[in-house]
Amino acid sequence: MQDVRDRPRYCASHVVPLEELTGDLASPATTPNFAWVSPDDCSDMEGCGIAAGDEFLKTELTAIMNSPAWRTQRSLAIITFDEDNTDYQHPAQRIPTIVLASAGVKAGYQDPARYTHYGLLRTIEAALGLGTLTANDRYAQPLNGIFDSERTSFFAPAAAVSASVASPAPATVAPPGTAAFLTAAASARDPIAWVANYASNAVSPVNVATRKAGPQIPVGAGPRAVAATPDGTTVYVANSMSGTVTPIAAATGKPGKPIPVGDQPWALALTPDGKAGAPLDVGAYTYPTAITLAGQTAVVVAPYGYTVTLFDTKTGHVYAPVTVGSFPLAVAVTG
Repeated sequence: MQDVRDRPRYCASHVVPLEELTGDLASPATTPNFAWVSPDDCSDMEGCGIAAGDEFLKTELTAIMNSPAWRTQRSLAIITFDEDNTDYQHPAQRIPTIVLASAGVKAGYQDPARYTHYGLLRTIEAALGLGTLTANDRYAQPLNGIFDSERTSFFAPAAAVSASVASPAPATVAPPGTAAFLTAAASARDPIAWVANYASNAVSPVNVATRKAGPQIPVGAGPRAVAATPDGTTVYVANSMSGTVTPIAAATGKPGKPIPVGDQPWALALTPDGKAGAPLDVGAYTYPTAITLAGQTAVVVAPYGYTVTLFDTKTGHVYAPVTVGSFPLAVAVTG
């Protein structure tokens, strides 16, 4: 992608010789959250045969599985090939793929479902809490069947790999102590900060004056954004992994019924009247959003398109995208 290709310093610091992995594995702190290991032309089982590939895997997997990160954290190793011995698709290619994990993978499991490399990409994206790149991986089947349903995290920081199969049920009652925590803050007129905990599938109310957090409030899977109504009575949470928005009563912390929205909501902005409109096509992979103080115009940022798109919140009219700088990630509106 252009935002990676045109950053030589970034590439030089991330595309490194395999020999550096040994030092990285010395401690969990230096072990990367994600590492792509690619064998050379000899060890890839093409140049020097299967035995050379087996020896390569033995050496690298032994180092990985003996590392502190593998022994103390949920870790995942995926071994796959890029092609079989023919490119003609008759029959369709069948690529060996082996998934090894320190925890959470069903032993000896063979999945009858048909997967592609897009499904493998989708699995990695979900584990790392990343958005999808194109429609190919967005709608691909992730490798959910191999994971135990109670296991939901394999990388740090990780999203729920199996969230699309076993997402926690939305709460309808605030945790014990939440109402008392919020009532005490209201009595003292202390402001509350609402913090979305992505990997916990919960929101934490934090008393800004006392700097103390109240009980976590369960919401949908992968909460990524929080916004409060202008009157402060309701807090809305965008659950990126469950395609919903959860309203929370700010006075009691009680979550309401999740509101279905589009796929992977990553941002929230509220109009002054608080009314929801029909979905609008503002382009792919957009998430930072802001609304003018008058509530008439919304601004949506598209990082991969290097643009912002404006639309009229009253009429639904979407204006032509405006090109800005490289990889915009945030927006704020004055006036």
